[in-house]
Amino acid sequence: MGTDHFQAETDLHNNVLEHYSRTSRPTTNPSNPIDIALTPSDFQIEDVDDYGNTMTSAFMMSMSWYDKRLQWNKTEYGDIDQTRILVDELWTPDISVYNLLHLVALEYAV
Repeated sequence: MGTDHFQAETDLHNNVLEHYSRTSRPTTNPSNPIDIALTPSDFQIEDVDDYGNTMTSAFMMSMSWYDKRLQWNKTEYGDIDQTRILVDELWTPDISVYNLLHLVALEYAV
């Protein structure tokens, strides 16, 4: 895994993301829904305020979906079959938590 692998991964990112739009939904038919798997984990109740009727909690939410635009022929890129792309470069679902007073979010993609 040296310079050849680095160049193959660089080429992969450049080619796959060249015409990728993070504002376009990952579907060929706009009327089709996108299946998104949501997996909450590490849920913690940190505080309950009876007087203010609020609860402070922390949890991790993993999301996954299929984006056909992010596929490639691995033999063209040094047999690379997975890579990491910054979340800011990808389409992400618009998901909100209702009745939210304050949100602290850490974002990353794998």
